[in-house]
Amino acid sequence: MNIEPYELHQAQDLVKDAVQRADRRHNRWRVLEALYRTGNLQQAQEITAGKLSEYLPSLTEHAANMVLPHINIIQESVIARDPKLICEPIGGGEVAEMTRATSEGVLSYYWKRASATEHLRDATMDAVRLGSGFIKTAWTHLESERDLPDEERTERLQAAIEEELNLAREEFRPAEIEPLEKSVPYTETLVIRSEPFVEYVSPYDVFVPVNTRRIQDARWVAQRLTLPVDEILANPEYDITEEQLVRDTATINESDMFQAEWRRQTEL
Repeated sequence: MNIEPYELHQAQDLVKDAVQRADRRHNRWRVLEALYRTGNLQQAQEITAGKLSEYLPSLTEHAANMVLPHINIIQESVIARDPKLICEPIGGGEVAEMTRATSEGVLSYYWKRASATEHLRDATMDAVRLGSGFIKTAWTHLESERDLPDEERTERLQAAIEEELNLAREEFRPAEIEPLEKSVPYTETLVIRSEPFVEYVSPYDVFVPVNTRRIQDARWVAQRLTLPVDEILANPEYDITEEQLVRDTATINESDMFQAEWRRQTEL
């Protein structure tokens, strides 16, 4: 089944619609977060810009006090230690079994290197408290280009010439030296980092189609990113100028600003 990719304006309209539909869900989450932070239903409703009864009419002070300790127990039991990662081969016999052991070792190594348990802890807290928790996995590949020093380039050229002379002698043909001089580069690309990474993503910054029931079934997933202006302007993937950023600046939801300020004050 072939699925036609979205045009840019279609993708923008879909994401805009998803953001607007998420407002009510985000408001409910904010009241729940205030409840978990304060442990008091009345105080939580005074802190936030809405009442929890608007979203959960049957929730009472007594029920909230009963639920909160169980939520803390669930969180700690899920994220108490690094998980045991298991790879199950679907075929291949003994060779696959040997590969499985290697794969499990590599997976465990990178899990610890990426501090994945810490990100999983934060996502688990979101999942237990709000019903949605997200972590993102991808691959980091960073390269840097450097100029080859004359001495190093000369050594490479001499090694290539020596190899060509030996090969020409074995094949009883004249050596071709001139193409080798052009083949030795003046620069070299160095791989600084090439490895997987794990990243916690706030559920407030994840948007999916309106008809999505499970994240794995979503046709698309959008993540909201907040980047410094300098980083955006320096990225060649973004076709935008500083004037456009000032003129077409993104709208900011007032409730998002309230939430950010509230979190800043409570963490002081």
